[in-house]
Amino acid sequence: MIEESPAEGLPEETKEKMRAAAIKAVQALNYENAGTLEFLVEDGEFYFLEMNTRLQVEHPVTEAVTGIDIVREQIRIASGEKLSFEQSDVSFHGHSMECRVYAEDPVTFFPSPGTITTLHMPNDIRVDTAIEEGTEVTPFYDPMVAKMVVYGNDREDAIKKLQNAIDNTVIEGIKTNLPFVQQVLSHEAFTSFNFTTNFVKEHIQPVSK
Repeated sequence: MIEESPAEGLPEETKEKMRAAAIKAVQALNYENAGTLEFLVEDGEFYFLEMNTRLQVEHPVTEAVTGIDIVREQIRIASGEKLSFEQSDVSFHGHSMECRVYAEDPVTFFPSPGTITTLHMPNDIRVDTAIEEGTEVTPFYDPMVAKMVVYGNDREDAIKKLQNAIDNTVIEGIKTNLPFVQQVLSHEAFTSFNFTTNFVKEHIQPVSK
C-alpha cells in the first residue's frame, strides 16, 4: 500500500548491485519496453523475485526522484524511437512516497463498495485517480481508487507530506484504507526503516473476527 524511492535503509553497494543485476537481465533478454524487476533483501543479500513486463503501480515515485517521465519513454520505445537519455544520465534526488487508496475497510481489509458521496483530495501533490463525486465503486474489480504521491527533501519530509495529504483528504460513501496507512506512517518501525514483510503481523493489532 506504500511505495517509496529510494530505499533509504539499504546500503548503496547493495542498491548498485541490484541495478547492475537488473540491467544485465534485460540486456540478456534483448528487452525493449518499460519493465519492472523486483527483488527481496534478507541479511544483506538480495534475491530475484519476478519481472513485470510493464509499468508498475509505483512508477510515479521513480519519476519523482529521477525526473524521468517513464510513460513518455515507453511511448517513444513503442514508436520505434530511442530513449531520450543514457543509463549514465540517471540520477536520484530527494525522496518520494506513494500510497494506494483502496476501497477497503481499514480494520478488516474487506472490500467496501458503494457510491462516493463526498470527495476532496489535495491539489498540491500528485493524485492519480478517475473517481469523482457520484462514482460507483463496485466489488468486481481491483479496490484501488487513487494514488497519492509526494516528494520531499528526504524520507522524513516525504512522510510528513504524505501524512498531511491524508489528513486533508475526504472520501465519503465508502470506507478506505487511509486510517491504516496513517497508522503505518506513524509507527516507529516504519519511520526508522526497521521493518520486514511481517510488519503488519508484528506491529498491527490483530483483528477479532
